[in-house]
Amino acid sequence: PEGVEPGALDATYLEVARDDSTTYFRVEFSALPAGDVRTVVAIALDTGEGGERTVGRNARYAFPQSEAFDYVIYAGTNLAVEDGRGNEIANVRDAGVFDAGTGTLTLALPNLLLPRLPRGTKVTVLVGAHDGDGGFRSVLRGAAGEDGGGRAAPNSPNVYDVVVGTMR
Repeated sequence: PEGVEPGALDATYLEVARDDSTTYFRVEFSALPAGDVRTVVAIALDTGEGGERTVGRNARYAFPQSEAFDYVIYAGTNLAVEDGRGNEIANVRDAGVFDAGTGTLTLALPNLLLPRLPRGTKVTVLVGAHDGDGGFRSVLRGAAGEDGGGRAAPNSPNVYDVVVGTMR
């Protein structure tokens, strides 16, 4: 998409850790440019309790029939935590969670925001271009202005990269 540097939509590493008070998330990218945030990330957490299948904020990402998510964290300019039904649990404006110098997104969330993430929790990271309002920019068949290109099918998501891991 226009205005997005090469590598800003290419996640290369995911790490999740937890201690008595905090859950930590670290996502590394090929490159993150300094300046305005052009990347948006949704981190969907499937603790196995049921949940929803479609990620919001114009991601248009649907999990397979047998999968779902119970919580989702949206990180762009702002940071928001929602339960699987879209109820907002927390919102931080101008969160500053991306670091261009290290090419990382780093979050430290108090455990009171998220339940205990048991062994086997599936973590899905969706990466897209930021639309300026906290959502994913549309992906079209061919790039047009701020909308990126590469949509393979009409029902494809507005996501450029997906990283999946499981809590051990």
